[in-house]
Amino acid sequence: MTHKTPNNNTKMREEDILAGIITHLEYLSYNGLETMEPSWVRSVLLTAGVPRQSLMLWVLSQLVPTEAAEISTAPPHIHTQRILQCLSCMGICRSGDSEVIQGTAPAAAQLQFWQRCLDSISHVRRFSTSVKDQESESHSSSILLDQLADSPYLQPILKHWKVQQTSTEQNELQANVCQGISDLSKQHELFQGVYSLYIAPWTTSNTQLELPNTGPLVHESNVKLTKLTQVLKRTEEASQRCEELGEQEKAVTRHSNHSSAITSTLHSLISQQSLAKSVQ
Repeated sequence: MTHKTPNNNTKMREEDILAGIITHLEYLSYNGLETMEPSWVRSVLLTAGVPRQSLMLWVLSQLVPTEAAEISTAPPHIHTQRILQCLSCMGICRSGDSEVIQGTAPAAAQLQFWQRCLDSISHVRRFSTSVKDQESESHSSSILLDQLADSPYLQPILKHWKVQQTSTEQNELQANVCQGISDLSKQHELFQGVYSLYIAPWTTSNTQLELPNTGPLVHESNVKLTKLTQVLKRTEEASQRCEELGEQEKAVTRHSNHSSAITSTLHSLISQQSLAKSVQ
């Protein structure tokens, strides 16, 4: 009887993920690879280079077209950070997974990353179709809920969300999700505009940017900042006053060290005055 070692299990798991990635690439009609032969696809996915970078930009173009267009014309040395910011905001990777983006992370981590990227693209395409087809909306919402429930990055948020619902409540929830998906397509362009106008320049700029001074939270922050500035100013003035008092204290100390000389001088003056009166 043969037993599978942990290394064999890991290898078989990676092979399964690789097969799924190839299936996704074929389904999504990605034409940037010379061949879909597993060894070649694996080398592209796990090795930093032009083919891998082209695939990375293609993934980004399917998820955030506007940002992908800007990155493609940006200097190469900022590509990693910009791509990492976008994909970490979507929950595809963590904010510290720069090695995954660069292609230097362990094979298992990279394969799982590519699998999540292609899964996300598939979901986005299904959502686009679901807006046009009500029946497809129901199927897409179920897929979305399944993905959220299985996401390792959202588990901490969802671990306390355990609700038992009747079939009627489930249908109502499903209808709300479908409506939300429809609204999402309408807000997509607005989100891209806000991201390109405010967020993207802010993350790459070395200067302080002025954001719109509107909203109660911004007003409250400005009030607190003003008060803090006033307190800091008073603190600075108090510090200067303390320095002045310190100098005065040092002067008094210096004079006190010569008190005997001052006393002798005073006695001498008084004696001279007494002698003068005696002579008179």
